[in-house]
Amino acid sequence: MASGRMRALVAAIWTLVVGLLDVIVGTSIVRQIDSERFIPTMGTVTRAEVLRRSDEDGVMYNLDIRYRYAVGGRAFEGETYRYSLSSFWSSDSAWAEQAVRLHPAGTAVTVYHDENDPAQSLLKPGFAGTELFMIMFMTPFNAAMAACWVMAGASFLRTRRGLPPTPRLHREGALTRVRLPQIPTGTAGFVGVGCAAFAGVFAVLLSEGVEASIGFMLLAWAVVLIAGIAFGLWQWWGKRRGAFDLVVGERTVTLPERIGRFRRATIERTSIRAVTVKKWRFIPFLGSRIRIECRDGRSKTIAVWHDDTVAKQFAAQLNDAIVVAR
Repeated sequence: MASGRMRALVAAIWTLVVGLLDVIVGTSIVRQIDSERFIPTMGTVTRAEVLRRSDEDGVMYNLDIRYRYAVGGRAFEGETYRYSLSSFWSSDSAWAEQAVRLHPAGTAVTVYHDENDPAQSLLKPGFAGTELFMIMFMTPFNAAMAACWVMAGASFLRTRRGLPPTPRLHREGALTRVRLPQIPTGTAGFVGVGCAAFAGVFAVLLSEGVEASIGFMLLAWAVVLIAGIAFGLWQWWGKRRGAFDLVVGERTVTLPERIGRFRRATIERTSIRAVTVKKWRFIPFLGSRIRIECRDGRSKTIAVWHDDTVAKQFAAQLNDAIVVAR
C-alpha cells in the first residue's frame, strides 16, 4: 500500500509540473490560432538577434526581435514572432537565424495586430507546422503522466478488491504457466504514441527544424500514431497467444516476450542459479526487476514489479518452482 501511495504522490507531482507546461503551451497555441483574424499593417524592425545560452543540457537558442508599427495614428512596439515560440528555447538555431536574415534591423516588415487591441501583435500569424511540433513535444510528458496514474490506480484497485499481490502459478500437465500482468491495450497504445513522439521530436529537429512545414508535421504525426497503434496491437496479440507468460517445464524455462526481447527465450533449469530482485539504479520508483541469474554469470529479466515487497515474494515463489538444487 505504501508503494501505491508513493506512485500516487509521484503522479500528482508530475501532473502538477506537466499540467503547468500544458497550460503555457496550450495557451500559446490557442493565441496563435486566434491570430488568423489579425489585420496586417506595415512596421519597421528595430532589433533582431539570435539569443544563445549554455547550461548542463547544452547550447539553446531563441529569438529576440522587436519592431515598431502604427495603428490609427498611435505608435506601438511589439516583440512577438510567433506566440508558440515566444518562450521556447531549442537546440535548433536555424529558425531563429533565418528570422534574423529575413528581418534585419531597419527593414520594413508586415505586422499583424488585433483590431480590438492593437497592442497585441506578431509577425507570423496562424496555425502551422510549428504548433503541431509543440503538441508533439508535449506528448511524451503527458503519456508519462497518464502511465503514472495507471500504475497508481492499478495498485489501488488491487488492494481495494483484495486481489492476490502476486500472479498465480497454473499447472497444465507437466507445465507450470505464470500469466504475468500487463498494462491494458489502450494504455499500451498511448505509451507507444508517447515514445514514438519522443523520437519524432528529435527526427523533426534534425530534418526540418522547429518551423517544419505543416505537410511534414502531418506525415510525422501519422508515423507516430501508427507506431503507437502498432505497439498496442502487439501488446493485445501477445496477451492472446500467451507470449507474456512465463512457462516452466520439467527441464526448461521459457521466458516471456518484453521490451528489449521480442522473441521468447528458453533456458535450461539446471543452468539457473537463482531468481533475484534488483531495483532500478537511477529511477528506483519505477520498481524492481525480477531476474533469472544463471550459473555462467548471465541474467535475464522476467518482469518489472512496482512493489519491492511483492517482487521479493514473487521471486521466492519462482525460486521454489524453477531452481533445481545441486
